[in-house]
Amino acid sequence: MHALEDQALERAAERTRSDAAVLAKSMGAHLGALAYVTNQVVAAESAYRYNERNFAGGGGAFMSIPKELAIEPRKVSRTATVYAVYAIE
Repeated sequence: MHALEDQALERAAERTRSDAAVLAKSMGAHLGALAYVTNQVVAAESAYRYNERNFAGGGGAFMSIPKELAIEPRKVSRTATVYAVYAIE
């Protein structure tokens, strides 16, 4: 999972820098040094939603009777959000 999260962060960081460069250029400035950056990586589906979807009774998932058992392959994905502040020159 770490490789997938790293890949999502790398793509988000590249996109953030690219977007910042376009915005700076459109304002007649040049993108300067990175001043601040933070990130958040999110799984595609939380465990709570999985329990709520796959067990009868919703919120009391641990005390509920499971629906039909089905084993289905799922694509694993991660979403990353990068917030960056750049200086402009």
